[in-house]
Amino acid sequence: MDPPRLSVDGTVSLVEALELPHPATALLRAFILDAVDWDLAAEHVRSRIGSREEAHRLVSDWIYVVEAVSSNGVELEAPDKTTVREIMERDGNYRVHPVSITLHDPIQLKGSMALLGDHSRAGIDKVDPRFVGTHARLCKSVQLVNLIQTMAPELHKRNDDLLATAPAATTAPLVRVISRRRPFSLAWLFSRPIFFIWRLIPQALRFSAYEKLMRFGDYWYGATGASGIVAKLPFGLFLKYSANIECVRNEFNALGVVGKNTGVPVPRGLDFASKWVQGNRELLPQGYHRSYMLTSELPGAALSLCMDAISDADYQRIQLQIQAYVSQIREIPQTVNPDFVICDTRGEACRDPRIRDFAPIGPFKDEAAFSQELRFPDEPSRRGHKIVFTHADLNPRNIIVNQVKDATGTLRWEVSGIVDWEAAGYYPEYWDCTKSMFERFRWPRRHNDTMQRVFAEFGDYSAELKLEIEAWESGDGV
Repeated sequence: MDPPRLSVDGTVSLVEALELPHPATALLRAFILDAVDWDLAAEHVRSRIGSREEAHRLVSDWIYVVEAVSSNGVELEAPDKTTVREIMERDGNYRVHPVSITLHDPIQLKGSMALLGDHSRAGIDKVDPRFVGTHARLCKSVQLVNLIQTMAPELHKRNDDLLATAPAATTAPLVRVISRRRPFSLAWLFSRPIFFIWRLIPQALRFSAYEKLMRFGDYWYGATGASGIVAKLPFGLFLKYSANIECVRNEFNALGVVGKNTGVPVPRGLDFASKWVQGNRELLPQGYHRSYMLTSELPGAALSLCMDAISDADYQRIQLQIQAYVSQIREIPQTVNPDFVICDTRGEACRDPRIRDFAPIGPFKDEAAFSQELRFPDEPSRRGHKIVFTHADLNPRNIIVNQVKDATGTLRWEVSGIVDWEAAGYYPEYWDCTKSMFERFRWPRRHNDTMQRVFAEFGDYSAELKLEIEAWESGDGV
């Protein structure tokens, strides 16, 4: 499938700028990007979104179409024998063959459960490839329509008074979220002696056990994130693999620092083990460390997997939680290397995927020295910042969310944890803001705007973000 053309991207941007209540914007994105002809779909949408009222009607029309083929379709009952005989006596015994005016032959179906039967004797394939393709194109819209009943029921209305009950995406009331300290866990209290004894076992044996556990986790629980990188294990444990031992050491230390100094929910670092592997002459002539880190589990799933299921009000709640957590981690003092203020959590070299793919740089005495490693180092927006503790990769894959019941018994989404601290360290105060936009092209505008509002609480980093985007687009960070 070819990438969308500029006109398509422009139409999607126009739709997102309308700030329709979720999931209206996502539905129109799906209408365009899942269409057979993107340009034609984008042209139709552009002709129907002259105002928010028109856009709401278009969304309502698309909901009607999706429901017509996914849930509201009614199979006609076959006439009984008496009716058939009467029709034949009235009209004569002949068969009607409808003429299909189309560029493709129609899909042949037999019965109401066409996909479950074997019609090979009738010369009909089990599943026509176009049938699968049609369902694949509609599946995103079907999923979103199923969410509408509880999230935005007003989108079902198909009249001129639609906006009377359809608030804009940004008007939901904000509720102040109080961050909580890590709760006391009786299970953790009893498991501490077990892990203490486990860490007394020679590292080579623990490493061998982790290699087997990684394969077991992938087999038993399926791929978690990137298969072969992170594996879910029994008893609420996770195992993470890395070929960069310094990143593992930094993340293990970061989990301890954040857990000790803040109420930010993070996994507990339980153990890590590594083994030196002789390099390949062509690819890795110097060899490398294969490393595994064992951590506790956090409830929920990555925000990147749940975005469409989260209402605007809950997304604003998530915004406030992230804001509170960022505020806390910024208060962690730099005591590990006072002479080099920009460093990782252990006071050593920084390793960030945005800077030459985790190549070690620094540590640095000041921001000016750090900026020399970046493009446009002498720009005004590259200096004059506070140095603060930084996660350095706050993308939605690393923000864990979960559904919990509020005081009224209603299910709400909230942040249940932040993971992947391998790039954490002490950086200029804008770094978390701009890094959260590093993969902005992957995420809907609603999420990107949310992250911008998170960091607006701490300062105006628009100039820094503009310069960083220019640096990324010129090849910096790869």
